[in-house]
Amino acid sequence: MDDGLAHSFREHSTLRPGRATALSFGTAQQDELRSANERFAALVDLNRQLASVRDAQRLFDRVCSGARRLIGARFGVLVAADRLSTTQVLSARSGLGSRLKDVVPPQIDAGLLGTVVRQSRAIRVRNGQASALEIGLPACYPEAHSIIAAPIRSLTRTYGWICLADKLGAHEFDAEDERLLAILGAQLGRIYENNGLSEQLDYLAHHDTLTGLANRALFKDRLEQLISVARRESAGLAVIIAEPQRLASLNETLGRAATDQLLQELANRLVRSIGSQDRVGCLGPDQFAAVLTGLRPRADVRRAAEELWSDWLGAPFDLQEPAIRVTARAGVAIFPIDADDGEALLRNAETALETAKTSGKALVAYTERLSEHRTARVTLERNLRDALERGEFVLHYQPKVELKSRRLQGLEALIRWNNPELGLVPPDRFIPMMEENGLIVDVGTWVLRQASSDRARWLEQQLNPPRIAVNVSTAQLRCDDFVRTVTDIVDAAGPDCGLDIEVTESLLMADVADNLAKLAAVRTRGVNIALDDFGTGYSSLSYLARLPVHALKIDRSFIADLHDDPCAMTLVSTIISLARALRLETIAEGVQSEEQAKILRLLQCDQMQGDLICKPLPAAEMSVYLHRLLQRCMSPSSQPRCDL
Repeated sequence: MDDGLAHSFREHSTLRPGRATALSFGTAQQDELRSANERFAALVDLNRQLASVRDAQRLFDRVCSGARRLIGARFGVLVAADRLSTTQVLSARSGLGSRLKDVVPPQIDAGLLGTVVRQSRAIRVRNGQASALEIGLPACYPEAHSIIAAPIRSLTRTYGWICLADKLGAHEFDAEDERLLAILGAQLGRIYENNGLSEQLDYLAHHDTLTGLANRALFKDRLEQLISVARRESAGLAVIIAEPQRLASLNETLGRAATDQLLQELANRLVRSIGSQDRVGCLGPDQFAAVLTGLRPRADVRRAAEELWSDWLGAPFDLQEPAIRVTARAGVAIFPIDADDGEALLRNAETALETAKTSGKALVAYTERLSEHRTARVTLERNLRDALERGEFVLHYQPKVELKSRRLQGLEALIRWNNPELGLVPPDRFIPMMEENGLIVDVGTWVLRQASSDRARWLEQQLNPPRIAVNVSTAQLRCDDFVRTVTDIVDAAGPDCGLDIEVTESLLMADVADNLAKLAAVRTRGVNIALDDFGTGYSSLSYLARLPVHALKIDRSFIADLHDDPCAMTLVSTIISLARALRLETIAEGVQSEEQAKILRLLQCDQMQGDLICKPLPAAEMSVYLHRLLQRCMSPSSQPRCDL
C-alpha cells in the first residue's frame, strides 16, 4: 500500500474513512461514510495495481478506466502533453462505447485544459461552462455538462492530464471527486518517474502505438521541415493521406490480431515504398500519410502517386491462405499549389480523402471546389446539431401489411428533417453524417421516445394502432446504456407499448456476444426484433440461429429486380425458405407494383411494405389513415384491406 496515497485521501476526505467517532450518525451520514470507505478501498486497490505496471500503455488504460469507475463518470480520457505544445490521446474509456479513434486530441493553448496545465491544479466545471470538445470528447458525447480535469505531474514536470465527464443530471461531480482525481494525477506522475516511464511516454506522445509510425503531431512537424526545404529550393511536394478499405469486415472475419498485423504490414510496406520513415505517418488507427518530394505539376503528382499505389498495394498480403488484397481511398494536396503550410496542406488532403470516400474513387486531388463542398458539409453538420434542440426532426410512418389479406400488421417509423431553409431533407442526406459525428445516439433515442408517444396518443384516440418498428444504429447498440434506455421507454409506455426495433445484420456481426446479450435483454421487455436489409451483408448461420429476432426484412434492392432478374428471385426465395426453417417471419421492403406483390405471395412471403400500399405519412396524416382504416374494417360490406 502507498502510505502517501492513503494519507492524501484521508487528508482530503470530508468524512475520513476508518476513523472512529463518538457521534451518532444518521442514515444519510452512515451512507456517506460507507461510500467514503468504499472509495478509499478502491483507490488503494487501484494504486496497488498501478505500482507493479512497467508498460506505459497498460498503465494509461488502467488509470483511465479505474478513475472512471472509481468516481462514477461515463467518459474518461487521458492525454499526454508534449512540452505543453501538442497533445496525444493515450487512453479513452466510455460508457457509450466510444473508441480511442473517436477522441480528438484537444488544444491546450486555451480553454479548460489550458487552465489546468498552466495553473497545475484540478478544475471542476458544470452546466456547460466548458465545451466537451475542449477535452477531446468524441462527437457522440456533445451533451457533457459536468467535467473535472487534473494534471498528471511530478515535482519536475507536467506530463498531461486526466479528464472525466458526464452529462447533465447523470452525475454532478463534487469537491470530493475533484480532490480524488487530483490525487490520482499526482500519483500517476510519481509512477512515471519512479518506474522510469518518462521515455516511454515521450515516445508514445509522438508515435502510433501499433505501427510505430509518427503520429499526427510528429508528422506535421516533419512536414513543416520538408516544406521549409522545398521553399528554399523552389521545389514542390505533395501530401497523400490514404485510408485502407474493409478493415472493419476483415476484423470481423479474421479477428483483431490479424487486422493489427495487417496494419503493421501496411505501415512497413509504405515505409519501403517511400524510402524513408521520416516521410511517413499514421494520423489515426486506419489512416496513413506520406510525403512525396521533388514534385510540382499535378501530372507529376498523379504519376508518383500511382507508382506509390502500385508498390504499396499491388501485391497481396500473406497473412493467411488465401492471401489478402487491400484497396484504399486517398486524397492528395500539393505544395505550393494547394497550400503553403503544413496544417493547411494536411487539411486539404483530408478534404480530398473525404471526397474519395464518398465518391468511391481511389485517388482524388484537392481543388478549391472541394473546400466549398466541405464548408457546406460543416454548415450542414452544425445545423444538424441544432435541429434536435429546435424540434426540427419529425417521424413519418409506413404501413406493413400481410401479403394475402392486406391487413395492417405494423408501422415503421422513418425520420425526416424539416429544416426551415431547406425544407424536408431526405434521410440519405443527413443519417450518414449523424452516424459519423455520433449525433445518431441522441436522435435515435428521440425517435424511440417519439414513436412510443405517437402510438400512445393513437391508443387514447382508440385508433387501434399496430406495433411500431424503429431502426437502431450501430452507435446506439454499442452504448452501455442501450438496454436501460429501451427499458425506460417501454416501462413509461405501460403494458401496451407496442415498440419494436430493427437492426442490420452487419451491425450484429460487429460484436456478436455483446449484441446478442443486449437484444435478448430488450426482447424480455416485449420488444420484437427484425433483421433489416437481410442479404446485403455477411452473417453466419450459426449466429443467425441464435439471434433473438422474430423477422427477416428482405432488402428493397432484391425486390426491385424481382421480375427482371432470375437471380434476385432465387435469392428472395432462399431467404424466405431460410426464415421458415428458423420459424421467422419475412417482410419485403420497397414493394412498388402488384406484379412484385404477386410474386412475393407465390413465394409465401409473410408481409410487405412499400409505396404500393402507402407512402410514408407524417403522424397527423397517419392518424387520418388509421381512422379511415378503422371505419372501413367496421363496415360489414367491405374487406379490411390497408391499401386505401
